[in-house]
Amino acid sequence: MTGYKRIKEGVFSLEIKRSQFIAYSYAVETEAEAADKLSGIRSRHYDARHVCFAYICGDNGVTVRFSDDGEPAGTAGRPILDVLKKNRLQNSLIAVVRYFGGILLGAGGLTRAYSDSAAGVVKSSGCVFMCPKDVYLIQTDYSTYKKIAPAVKKRGDVIAVEYANDVKATVACGENTPFGEYIRDVSAGKVAAKRLRTEYFVTEEA
Repeated sequence: MTGYKRIKEGVFSLEIKRSQFIAYSYAVETEAEAADKLSGIRSRHYDARHVCFAYICGDNGVTVRFSDDGEPAGTAGRPILDVLKKNRLQNSLIAVVRYFGGILLGAGGLTRAYSDSAAGVVKSSGCVFMCPKDVYLIQTDYSTYKKIAPAVKKRGDVIAVEYANDVKATVACGENTPFGEYIRDVSAGKVAAKRLRTEYFVTEEA
């Protein structure tokens, strides 16, 4: 698995010749998530003339969708998609709501308006870099966990700790890192780290 850049949630508005353009950005991992976000936008802006969008989601950006939603073909969805691609964004949705102001913009004007709206929400919302990490479970007694906790935090990010009859700590560390061997070493063989899954985490602002 490789890391990728993803948009942050935000909103940006632009007025051109009395037409109001409102751009929304969301992180989405599936088409179902994208559909849910679009449904919410349409409900919020039920009186808008158009809700045009583009999104890229799925592993390695395999799913790409865009819509002009009644605007002249190629003047809305494609320019929004081009902004996503230019910024190398994955698992990202941008939707632009248009309230018609009574003045026709022409094909070129529409293309610029939707492109500028999409670029505006990318700039104002910002992006993050998502990095794959392996998630492990460490389960041991209180005394042992207290001894190894500093070493665990040094090598990984502790996501959650559950205290019951014993201690269960969920830890994320760099993908393909020999974390299991590390835990065996620092615990003198008393503790085993069980790998649960690989998951994406925000690592830095992009």
